[in-house]
Amino acid sequence: MHTALHIIILSDYWIVWILESNRGQPEEDDLDTTVDTVEIIDSSDDDELENNDCFDQKKTDLRYHDLKCSICKSFYHESIKKRTPKLLSCGHTVCSGCAKMLCKLDFNICISCPICREETDVDYIELKKNYALLGVIQEMKQDRKAVQRSLYPLVCLQIMHTALHIIILSDYWIVCVLEWNREQDEDIDLDTTVDTEIIDSSDDEQLEDNECFDQEKNDLRYHDLKCSVCKLFYHESIKKRTPKMLSCGHTVCSGCSKMLYKIDYVYIQCPICREETDIDYIELKKNYALLGIIQEMNQDKKSVQRRHSLS
Repeated sequence: MHTALHIIILSDYWIVWILESNRGQPEEDDLDTTVDTVEIIDSSDDDELENNDCFDQKKTDLRYHDLKCSICKSFYHESIKKRTPKLLSCGHTVCSGCAKMLCKLDFNICISCPICREETDVDYIELKKNYALLGVIQEMKQDRKAVQRSLYPLVCLQIMHTALHIIILSDYWIVCVLEWNREQDEDIDLDTTVDTEIIDSSDDEQLEDNECFDQEKNDLRYHDLKCSVCKLFYHESIKKRTPKMLSCGHTVCSGCSKMLYKIDYVYIQCPICREETDIDYIELKKNYALLGIIQEMNQDKKSVQRRHSLS
């Protein structure tokens, strides 16, 4: 009898504790794993703190290789200065910290690309950010938070279900104990143990699909994977939709860069910041980091479709 009453009191206590903790928890909590997410050169305490808030190297949300610097293998970050993606003149991207290191290797004369060895004859401070890549990172992080917020009520319901299950089970044991004691003349020490398990009802495959693809259109959906002029998605095999870099760091498709060049036949004016790029549209470099992300996302989409066709 004492054990059964103890179970009821304990279960009621846990229900109150769960409800209070859920009510006190801010809705804007960042339930972090991420993106799914180290750094070269000395890292300050602020960098480490901000890194822990946004990335988890052991897990993988931001798992695409082209979201990482090709030298230090750290994920790019929009608010950590040393991990800002910087564009080289050849079209490849490295983080700001590695760009500084490469510049110092050549005595601040040029930066040799670690991939194609083409030289960029500007100081590392003057390198432009890869804005398209930064936009993709920001949108992927926002999507992750939205998915986590949508799963939060479901987890709370699972906890409530388990707590109610404890109450029902404990009440059942009380009845059993009373009936059994009524039939017995001697005292018996009843040891009742209730094993409960909170089941995570999130579907990993479905979560991964929602992170990367628009389920209604079954296609890429991040805004920075589309040209800012024609609003068409960049494509690695369609020549007119190849992402091309302007000198300001912004990206447009090959077809729109040709159109913008033909307006003046002297330079290409960026449709976003209005900075002029004083070269022919044919000489514009591809945004290789963006192309790499598109290729990996397309491969992911195909693997998801194959899984669904087999199921």
